[in-house]
Amino acid sequence: MQSNSAQAVPIPASQTLDSEKCTSYISHKAVALAAGIGWQGKSLLIVNPDFGPRIRLTTVLTDADIAPDSPIKNRCGKCQQCKDHCPAGAILGANTDSHYSSRSDAIDLKKCVHQVRDVFGKLPNITPGICGICIKVCPWGNKTEKIEPCKP
Repeated sequence: MQSNSAQAVPIPASQTLDSEKCTSYISHKAVALAAGIGWQGKSLLIVNPDFGPRIRLTTVLTDADIAPDSPIKNRCGKCQQCKDHCPAGAILGANTDSHYSSRSDAIDLKKCVHQVRDVFGKLPNITPGICGICIKVCPWGNKTEKIEPCKP
């Protein structure tokens, strides 16, 4: 793209500016929603129809003339797998058609962070940072188990 005189700046997913609020320069999830990569699941993760929440997001800001895909309708429906398996009880199970107005509508971030940092972080040979249970149990894109995606 740069050979076509377009400018681009990558924003890695792992750069946290505020560790208390768990925020960075930009919401990669909001960019992914707008770009049509997936929908925002009950766990606040972006869920792609092919890979489920098993994706790693990064953002590339550019002035290149690239048309985004259309947003994808939320397909979580009545599924509660992420909520039911969350060891912190942080996922509230609320559904949205497009996106949540705030994180607290869908998840208790303090419970999630406590579970990852204070509970899992104190276990031997475990590096704190991510729990991943909501990713594991999501039926969307799960190629290892014969689980049918939840019906809306």
